[in-house]
Amino acid sequence: MKTRFGIAVITLSAVCCSLTWAAPATASSATTSGAFIDRAAALIDDGRFAFARIFLERALVDRSITAGQRSRGFYLSGFSFFAQGMPVSAAKDYRRALEFNSGNRSALTALAYLHHHGEGVAKNRRESIRLYTKAARAGDTASMVVIGRARLLGEDLDRAPNKARHWLSEAATSGHCEAMELMGYSYRVGVTDEPDAQLALNWYDKAIDAGCDDTVVALGKLYRSGELGEPDPAAAVALFAEAAARDNAAAQEALGYAYLHGDGVARDHAAARDHLEHAAQAGRSAATLGLAYLYREGLGVARSSARAERWLLNGARSGSVEAQETLARLLAQQQRFSEVGHWLREAANAGSLSARIDYSLFLSQAPIEELRDPASARQYAQLAITQDATSIAALEALASAHRAAGKPRTAMQTLQRAAQVAKSQNRPDEEQEKLQAAIDALAQSHDNALSG
Repeated sequence: MKTRFGIAVITLSAVCCSLTWAAPATASSATTSGAFIDRAAALIDDGRFAFARIFLERALVDRSITAGQRSRGFYLSGFSFFAQGMPVSAAKDYRRALEFNSGNRSALTALAYLHHHGEGVAKNRRESIRLYTKAARAGDTASMVVIGRARLLGEDLDRAPNKARHWLSEAATSGHCEAMELMGYSYRVGVTDEPDAQLALNWYDKAIDAGCDDTVVALGKLYRSGELGEPDPAAAVALFAEAAARDNAAAQEALGYAYLHGDGVARDHAAARDHLEHAAQAGRSAATLGLAYLYREGLGVARSSARAERWLLNGARSGSVEAQETLARLLAQQQRFSEVGHWLREAANAGSLSARIDYSLFLSQAPIEELRDPASARQYAQLAITQDATSIAALEALASAHRAAGKPRTAMQTLQRAAQVAKSQNRPDEEQEKLQAAIDALAQSHDNALSG
């Protein structure tokens, strides 16, 4: 099995017979068309996608092939379209594949991926989870890991470590590295109400024995955190260096940050830059934040805001929410407000609580009037409150949205809710006094408007 573009594809050996374009005889048409599908699979494996579709089109017009063959053919056609950057056509063929075999695991996972990322279809996380769950129940290991991770981290599904372990342990039996690592993670402090460092270590050891280099990094973080006893950052660095020597990107990133902060090793900004650059070039988005910091502060490199921005942009484009929010702050300092709104929206739509609050405030208070949108500001503030009903910052953002919409009384009532939350949380007097001052100012403004 090979994986391309995050989708599993079965690799079949090329058909060792000569194929002709003559119309197949009735008695052997299904056999010949099956050979065409096999030949297409081999061509796809070689990256010859358009040529593969010629064989698939020939096979799929044959009425005598089985439903399973037809489903496989449509899946392969969809994959070939996806590989060439045509997700709309890919989605169409994946659906056709499922019409002929609703349990086609490859088609289920491929279509789930498209819905998750909004490629070729409307972005629909619920539908994505439904398809991944169906594929997992049909025995697809990669989908088991997706559902297990979602349950463990609370991404698109309610957090449920025990349900997560059901799927992850099943996937781990096949030697899936990420499944074993996530099983270990599921027993760590802060992840479960019943942490068990020894069980976490056992799963990490299994993964490392299976050759999973990313787990070496996870084990290093376990030593660094002190979950196995006294914190041992030097032991963590040794593990990071071991995996980094095998060109593991996650290890390069962890080692880069160790050198950046002097954690378990002498601080060395030049070494930090080298390791972080290797990690960033391999697609580790968190490494871009460290590089941006080095260039912004001029640590071990010539100070360069342009290079800092470039690294943040790389991370933001790869989907790092932290990079998107950091980039937005940098752009705000440069008064590039349209770009600020774009990256805050991206982070907010990815589910970041802080970004939803900041984007709501941006929409109600943007320095450029054309960028203001009180209705959307209210929507994002309400999303933040749904995410955390005790967030005073979210309530303040909602109050700002109401005020921008010309509703000072509603804004005042929202701030009063925030003040009640602050009191119940025993927030510092200074914070509570600030809220009360804002309420008083709104009340005065409302009274002036009425008397005027």
